[in-house]
Amino acid sequence: MNQIARALLGGEICPPAPWPASWTLLGADDTPPATPPWLAPPGQPLDLVLPDRRLRVIARASAQPEGVVLTLLDLEEQRAIAARLQESEDRYRSLTELISDYAYELTVDNQGRLVPYWVTDAFQRVTGFHIEEMLAQGGLKSIVLAADHGVLRRHIRAVMGGHAHACELRIKTRGGAVRWIRDYARPIFDEQGGRVVGVLGASRDITEEKLLNPLTGLPNLAAFQDRLGVAIERLARDPRSSLSVLYVDFDHFHVFNHSLGWAAGDTLLRTLGQRLREAVRPGDTVAHLRGDEFAVLLTELPNPTDAIRMTEALLSAISAPVELAGTEVTPSASVGVAFARGHHEQVSDLLQAAQTALSRARSRGGGRYEVYDPAMFRASLARLRKESALRAALSRGDFPVFYQPIVSLSDGALSGFEALVRWRDPERGLVGPQQFVPLAERTGLIVDIGGAVLLAACQQLAAWSAEVPAARSLAVSVNVSPQQLHEDSLIEHIDAALAASGVAPERLQLEITETALVEGPEANVDRVARLKERGVRVGLDDFGTGYSSLSWLQVFPVDTLKVDRSFIRELDGPSGDAGIVGTIVALARHLGLVVVAEGIETADQRRVVEALGCEFAQGFLFARPLPAEAATALVRRWPRW
Repeated sequence: MNQIARALLGGEICPPAPWPASWTLLGADDTPPATPPWLAPPGQPLDLVLPDRRLRVIARASAQPEGVVLTLLDLEEQRAIAARLQESEDRYRSLTELISDYAYELTVDNQGRLVPYWVTDAFQRVTGFHIEEMLAQGGLKSIVLAADHGVLRRHIRAVMGGHAHACELRIKTRGGAVRWIRDYARPIFDEQGGRVVGVLGASRDITEEKLLNPLTGLPNLAAFQDRLGVAIERLARDPRSSLSVLYVDFDHFHVFNHSLGWAAGDTLLRTLGQRLREAVRPGDTVAHLRGDEFAVLLTELPNPTDAIRMTEALLSAISAPVELAGTEVTPSASVGVAFARGHHEQVSDLLQAAQTALSRARSRGGGRYEVYDPAMFRASLARLRKESALRAALSRGDFPVFYQPIVSLSDGALSGFEALVRWRDPERGLVGPQQFVPLAERTGLIVDIGGAVLLAACQQLAAWSAEVPAARSLAVSVNVSPQQLHEDSLIEHIDAALAASGVAPERLQLEITETALVEGPEANVDRVARLKERGVRVGLDDFGTGYSSLSWLQVFPVDTLKVDRSFIRELDGPSGDAGIVGTIVALARHLGLVVVAEGIETADQRRVVEALGCEFAQGFLFARPLPAEAATALVRRWPRW
């Protein structure tokens, strides 16, 4: 008897001495054996039950004919090990179910096929199929949508090639629902680490993530397209049913974002999304497509006028005041409405029609709706072609800069130029800004066009200064659009233009319209201050047309007021009333600002504005906007008017 046996038995035991009374010997089915262990057939297991443990006793033939060898196994330790293994497996399964909807392990069989080794019970909850049932139908491929079979093949190929891999695919559950699944898998290698012998993976149902907008919790574009497709199919079965699509875009949303911050903008979107949802019926669909764009699907309305009434109700609900970051704002929206005209409609066509009508509503000032008609498509196509032409012109550099002189009224001397962009269209020739700048602003092209104008104007000013010594006193004014003002790239463009030209910052004036400044005035004060930090001057263009309050004008760090030409024209009217211009000049003097009168076309207008105290003027009386070559010739002559 070795030392371990003595420890297990609690001392030296020498059969055939009697067993202690507290010991029990059990055979198969926990019944007493017919013979003691040393007389049992070799290999037959018996259990010896002690007060504190249970031992397995196996008799084996001895080399000595008069004896046997008894082997003792501690069953309590084996049971403890088994319990620990089971506990570990339970923890692992619980963990996999926490981090995934179901987990699995696959092995490679003798024929090179992947077969399940184990799969968590949640597989059936997600798919509706028991694993054996799915295998009988042809495996995982049988429930993956045919359109995603290629995704599945690439996924398996990557993992069997020895790489961890993730994919997203769609399955069709037993109930017929389509679910999005994101699967993560990694290979299991053999002991030598060279051959893939299995796959360990975890999958998560991401249907909600794929079909809901994370900000508002509303259906996203993919979900809306699915529901619209189902509605069109229903229209095919029942031609008496109706279908309307509303495309909703919030007016000037970027102003709220830039003025009050992104967090306030997100709050506004959630609020407006909730208002849309509350304004429609339970069976209608409100979706958050992207950014500040929403869509509404209206079905089962008796006639189109009902859809129009609901659209008007939506606009009314949207326009209720909202408090954001301590500021009360009044949002508005533009809506495009499209009606399905039959079961042959396509999802993409209906959405495009509603979007085209939306563009018409926005172009007419926003805060309204427009109903799509085919003529809009032709107009939309024309805009698309014009946008493509603008992009091509930008890449070719077909935006020449013209220069209109700004004159000192006290002595008639040239004091500077305003840089004005033109579009050199191959078909129409030179096109004025009013015909392309609005489209450039809507498409975002104005940012790059404006940057190019800034650079060209500063370089031209540097060239004049190098050639004509007197020109070193000249300044150049460049218009900045509202979209440019809200972009961080404006500072970059200014820095680049000044660095490339060597022009002193104070010789560059940026002209911003009054209307642009009063949209989100708090944030614009900071933006203008950032421009002033660069040393450039800032002018308020078209002053008198934007309805800005005097309190804001006092805090805007501007240097110049430009009197709008509409007030100058009134000087030649029947009343010849110069009161408005005189008031603007007096206000500018009070604030210490320079005044420039725009649109001076007659000698009488010049005489009146000079008498009112305007220091500078520009207009056709002095010169029309000139191409760079003609402006250079003018600088060389250095005329006086």
